Amino acid sequence: MVEPEYESLEKLESYPRPPYSVCAGEVPVLVHYTGLNSVFGIVDKKKLWASHISYMNDPNDGYELYNFVLYHIRRRLLLSRFSEKISVIDFIFSTDNFIRVEEFSDLNRLLSDIDHEEFLFDLYVSMLSHRQMRNYFSNKDLSFYIFSFSKFKEDISIDPWRSYAKDAKGFRLEFDFDKLKKSILSSFLINDEKDFVNFYECEYWPFSKFADGANEIIDGFLNIFNVEKFRVDKLNIYYRLMVAVENLSLIIKSNSYESECEVRLLIRRKGKKDVCYRPGESLIIPYVECDFGIEALRRVVCGPRTPSRANYSIINFLSSCSGGHVDVRRSPVSYVGPY
Repeated sequence: MVEPEYESLEKLESYPRPPYSVCAGEVPVLVHYTGLNSVFGIVDKKKLWASHISYMNDPNDGYELYNFVLYHIRRRLLLSRFSEKISVIDFIFSTDNFIRVEEFSDLNRLLSDIDHEEFLFDLYVSMLSHRQMRNYFSNKDLSFYIFSFSKFKEDISIDPWRSYAKDAKGFRLEFDFDKLKKSILSSFLINDEKDFVNFYECEYWPFSKFADGANEIIDGFLNIFNVEKFRVDKLNIYYRLMVAVENLSLIIKSNSYESECEVRLLIRRKGKKDVCYRPGESLIIPYVECDFGIEALRRVVCGPRTPSRANYSIINFLSSCSGGHVDVRRSPVSYVGPY
């Protein structure tokens, strides 16, 4: 029995989860831990910086499911007549050279003239090349940017301070979700065209579910191949399949990170128009700016290792940036360790 989302390409494209909404019993607040420089930029400019997906702290972030699909397509192809070509592709990929789809696939052939194995091979090469282009920010058609929040939890744990706030020398920003969403979404309305931009809650999967989910997606691809095979626009179908999997991958993470309770602001933008750049530790990171209303910022919490005067410096700064309404306090969490 075919799952409903794989009955057609259109259904697969509409399958990714609905945008985040606050559930009953949840506090309608999103939290972001960061350092002082980011606090200054966010408040002073009234902007959030959403980084390109390939430049996240974890290079596999947003691609775990996508990579599992690649892996399991490859496993199937190693048992097919394309096994030798897969070995060649493996070598090219291992030497960090670009995979050129046209060197391995006859892109001029109609979808109706190929079988299941050739379809999977073409799709595998296309997905691998697509992944490489994302890594190097070379795809001019479509790019994804992310700004990460956490769902509200009381400030009682040192773990997020250590992990995301400069080892507790940073700050915790708390945003009213409804005000934040309203101000950000409206800021992307330009010339009556809105980029793909919204908030999505991450799902956390165990290893076994990634494997099962990948094989379910591949079986779904094969069903869609049977449905779509008499259409002539083969490349368009490959591209749409890749993007559908990528959209789903962006909100699915390993259950090792489940404690983060992450909500992502996802932005899908065509080309490099309005893309900015900032220095990271060892890379220049592309990002896009997201305007928000300062009224969405409700609280700034100073980390356990910030100086005792940090509260007053933040209050003075906020008052100069139309942020006099923002509550400023010090974290009650104790820090145990060398200062």
